[in-house]
Amino acid sequence: MRAQSLKSMLCCLLLGCLPVMPVHAAEQPEATPPPSSLIKKQDKAALVYKPPKRGSPAVRVGGATRGAGDPLPVLHVLAPDHIGMTVQQQPVFQWYLSKPARVRFEFALVSEDSIDPVLERDFGTVHSRGIQQLDLADTDIVLEPGVPYQWSVALIPDEQARSGDVVASGMIERIAVSKELAARLAGASEYEQAMACAEAGIWYDALSMLSKLIAEDPANATLRMQRAALLEQVGLPAVGLPDERVK
Repeated sequence: MRAQSLKSMLCCLLLGCLPVMPVHAAEQPEATPPPSSLIKKQDKAALVYKPPKRGSPAVRVGGATRGAGDPLPVLHVLAPDHIGMTVQQQPVFQWYLSKPARVRFEFALVSEDSIDPVLERDFGTVHSRGIQQLDLADTDIVLEPGVPYQWSVALIPDEQARSGDVVASGMIERIAVSKELAARLAGASEYEQAMACAEAGIWYDALSMLSKLIAEDPANATLRMQRAALLEQVGLPAVGLPDERVK
């Protein structure tokens, strides 16, 4: 019963979110610089995300702020509103919960070629807040190059009424490393690699590299501001700061 309901939900998401026509038709505008309120002049060079020059309708779903009396948390996938790129076979997926989820929480990954999930993960109830992740390297799933995938996270307040699920989703596609990017990555520091990926339009890798640096140095306020500014460049809240700001 649960699997059938999840398949129905994912089918609806795919029909509403996956582009029907090829996604190479138009160019997207260049990203604007990070907000000066988050990046100070004395900080290290900021990460500037330059979206890939590929036409695509908005594909990110969810992210609405919930009312103060709502028992469910705010939920955001940390993905751009277009198809985000990775050069990794097994990238990291990240999302944000404003508070612990007292209901069941699911992750699903679906390829463009099928409505059946490539991966489903039941997290049960999540007892922590903030930015969380699933590393595909912890599974045996590998992304096929050139295939768009939709990934989603869902809060399930009522198992018998799945239409009431709170769902957020984004899209990802694995591409080859260009010669220019490979040259920039060679011998670069982890931060410089994150910067190079952001400028090359490789969203998921830039974000995961930056989050890895923050995990290794959680007291580094500059790194946290850099990540918050990176998220704001794609219209996401500046989460991950000490005050967990959410718009």
